[in-house]
Amino acid sequence: MIFTATIDKIVKEEQGYRLFLSQVESVENSAFNNGVILNITFEQGNEIVKEAKEGALLQVKLKEPAIMTMSLPPQIPGKVIEELTLIEK
Repeated sequence: MIFTATIDKIVKEEQGYRLFLSQVESVENSAFNNGVILNITFEQGNEIVKEAKEGALLQVKLKEPAIMTMSLPPQIPGKVIEELTLIEK
């Protein structure tokens, strides 16, 4: 599954980053209508966090099947994220 979204907030935590995303464009998953949170490791997020600012556009590619919580908004663990690409800074 691939989707694009706007970064609303980046929070540094003990084990990595939490990226709060909104304006999710995904034809495959309407559960993201209220946004989504990515829980990523420092290794996954360091390059993105260095370049990205709030309001940046991010493309996310997930492994199949994509595991996520049923919370609102859903949360996606880093282990199912295959690739993060910054589209607009």
